[in-house]
Parts: sequence; structure tokens; C-alpha cells
Amino acid sequence: MFKGCDMTIASKGISYKILLYVVLCSSVFTLLATAFQLYLEFAEESGGIDDNIQHIEQSYLKIIGVDVYKLDNEHLELIMDHIVSEKHIVYVEIKESIKGREYITSKGSTTFSKDVLKTYPITFKYGKKVINLGEMTIVASYDGIYKQLFKRILRILIINGVKTFITSFFIFLIIQYALTRHLTRIVSSIKTTDPKNFQPIVLDRKTKNPDELDHVVSSLNELSNNVMSYLKQHEIIEDNFKKAYVAKTQFLGHVSHEFKTPINAILGFSDLLKTDYSIEYVEKIQHSGHELLEHIDCIITLSQLDDNSMSFDEEVFSLNELVDKVVGGVNFLDNRFKLFLDKTLEELYLGNRGHIEQILNALLYNAIKFTDNGQINLMISKITAKDELTKIQFCLEDTGIGISREFMSEAYLPFSQEDDSLQKQFKGVGLGLTLVKKLVDALNGHVEILSVKGKGTTVTVILYLEGANNGLILEKVKSQRKREKLHLASQT
Repeated sequence: MFKGCDMTIASKGISYKILLYVVLCSSVFTLLATAFQLYLEFAEESGGIDDNIQHIEQSYLKIIGVDVYKLDNEHLELIMDHIVSEKHIVYVEIKESIKGREYITSKGSTTFSKDVLKTYPITFKYGKKVINLGEMTIVASYDGIYKQLFKRILRILIINGVKTFITSFFIFLIIQYALTRHLTRIVSSIKTTDPKNFQPIVLDRKTKNPDELDHVVSSLNELSNNVMSYLKQHEIIEDNFKKAYVAKTQFLGHVSHEFKTPINAILGFSDLLKTDYSIEYVEKIQHSGHELLEHIDCIITLSQLDDNSMSFDEEVFSLNELVDKVVGGVNFLDNRFKLFLDKTLEELYLGNRGHIEQILNALLYNAIKFTDNGQINLMISKITAKDELTKIQFCLEDTGIGISREFMSEAYLPFSQEDDSLQKQFKGVGLGLTLVKKLVDALNGHVEILSVKGKGTTVTVILYLEGANNGLILEKVKSQRKREKLHLASQT
């Protein structure tokens, strides 16, 4: 009957909750109904006490007056026994006043609670004269009512509890069979189905008229078909985007190479013009040419990184010489720029000098561009040395305009600037941090940016380089420098 039903899931799902709600609601309703019923019975029983006391007053009070007047104590005690035997009457006391002396006669127990206490005068009418003989006190208790009601409470709760349990259990089974097992089937189908190869959900049930569950399944199947259609369209769009991106990258690479050749010629002729009196103008031409050449180199590098055509040939280089070359172009900053170089760093390292130089140039260029009058600090330190690799940290701090927290996730995107108005104020194409990020990742390093809008930016680059301070490496350095000199001589 319950084939295909996952009891573990269902017992913790809707069936379990509905069972809990039914039990709670039934229990509350049973308690309220029981309390109301007990209240009515208590009111009826307590009203019966008043009727009994009124009956005693009407039936026994005159007889008691006669017995007291005649001093018929035997009959008086018999009457008192009858009174105590009345329902819920627990105690009766007769106080006689004869010739200034009081005599007390009582029947019953005083250990019960005195919930109702009535006192009546005992009189005897002798002719026209009414003689006061004393008083009678009657005590009634609710203890008997409470015991009776307690037994009824236990009986009602047991009967209703059994009824509630049986009813709730059958409701649980019905919900389990009619609803929960189908919901479990739907969830299982959704979890195990491949979004790209969706199979329609089919439930093991037969209904003449579609109900809410059928509508849910129909809607899910329709939604899944829409998702599949969207994924296919997305794949087509993504494929076209990748093709367009590759085409754009190739285009930029070709155009950059076309620009680089005439610019090199301009720079060469500018060197010859330095012997003339227009040195100042020639230096400006050279500066502009170098700046444009750096931008083109940046575009070429990004293009090569994107199409995996970048070469990462390692060479032995002097870190001090590399840093001197990079910071040599920022002498115009005077006291605004400070360099902190760790003295424990080795002189020679084996690595990709050109790309490290590109990284530092890009970082310095950005810091200078966005820091008008503030301070720029470059700190290079050795963190750790493990095996043959040295962990070196390049940390560049500036007190420029900074980057907002909202824009931080887009800082590495190409051609991106936080504010379009900055494009006119600060020149550049927006590729500096993109180049740094991609080069550092290609060198198996790590880069981190910490920035506060209006206060400045700190960029930390971690690279792993191999120390090269030994005889064999030194010989390689000498031969390498000799090849460089021969290459320069051949060009001249």
C-alpha cells in the first residue's frame, strides 16, 4: 500500500508535523471540553449541597427544637445521624443553652475542609411564646466532589487520549500515502536529475480530476524545461562570447605589434636629435613614446596571457639592479617616495625578471597616478626561505584616492575605473591591476589589495624566487651580461 514511501524522510517532514499538530489541537480541545464539563458538574454538585442544607433546615430543625426542649437526647442523636448521612454533609453540631449553661453535641468529622458552613437558631414555640434553646451548625465539604471529579478526569483523559492517538495515526497514514510519498518522489527526482538532461517527473498515482499536487508537478516540469532551454541558450551565448573575446585579443595583439614598430623608430630618431638645441622637446617626445610603448607592452602581455602564448623563461638577475631601474623613474617625487629594501635579501635570484619589472612598474605607475601630494612607500622584504625558494613580499603603500569597498570586486577587471569622471582626470586605459593580477598568478604568486576610500591603498605581492648566489650561477650571470653587450653592439 505504501510502496515507494521513504519513511525516514516523511517521518521528519509534513506527515510528522501534521501528526504533531493534530495531537496538540486534539489535546487542547479535549482539555478545554473536559474542563468545561467538569465545571458544569461541579456547579451541579455544589448546588446540590445548598439543596441538602435547605432540606435539612425544613425537615429537621423543628424536630430538633422539640427534642432539645424535651431533653430527648436519644432521638436527637438519631436525627443528627440522618443529617450527617446526607450527601456532602460532614459535620453537625448542636449547642444547647439551658439555664445559662451550654451543652454541645456533635456528629461527623472535622478533618474535612469547611467549604460551606451554616448556623441556624434552635427554637421551641410554647403557646405564643418562642423559646430560644441554642443553635445548630451544619458543615458541608467539597472534598467528595473533588474526588469524584478527579476520577472522571482520569477516565475522560484516558478515553480521549486513546481516541486522539488512533485518529492521529490514521490521519498520518493517509497523509503519508496521499501526499508525503509523492513529495519525496519529487524532491528525489529534482536532486538526481541532470539539469542538462532533465527527465519529466511522473508520480505513481491515478486521479480522475487533477488536484494541487498534479499542478505542482506540471509547474515543475514546465520550469525545468524552461531552465534547460535557458542553459542551452546560455551555452551558445557563452561560446560566442569566448570566440569574440579571443578575436578581440588577437586583434589587439596584432594592432599593438603594428604600433610598436614605428614607435621604436621614433624613439631611435629622438636619440639622434638630442645633439641639437631642441633637447627639451626631444625628451618630451621620448617620454611620451616610452609611456605609449608601456601601454602597448601591457596590451601585448595581456593578449599573450589570455591565449597562453606567453613565455616564462627564467634568467639570473640582480634584484637590487631591477629595483634601482624601476624606482629610477620616480626621482621627481623627491621626499614623497621612500624605498625600504630588506638587507637579508640575496643579490642574485633566478626568475622571470621582465615580468617582475612589469609588475613593479604597473604598481608604481598606478600609485603615482592616483596620489597627487601624498606619500608612496615601496617595501621589499624576505618572508621565509624553504628548500631553494625564497618567499619575497613586495608591498606598495600610497595615500591616494583609494578604492571603495563596493568597487573592490571589480578592481582586477580590464578597462575598469570606479568613476567615469576619473578617466579625464587620471590618464590610462585601466589595465594596471589586471596585468599585475594575471602576471602574479602566472608566476604562481599571490596579490592582495587593502584600500580605504579617500585614505589610500596597499597592494601586497608575494613571489617565490630561487636564490642564485653560488659560483655556477655567477658564471651564468657573466656570460649573460656578455651576450647582452654583444647584442647592443650589433644593434649600433
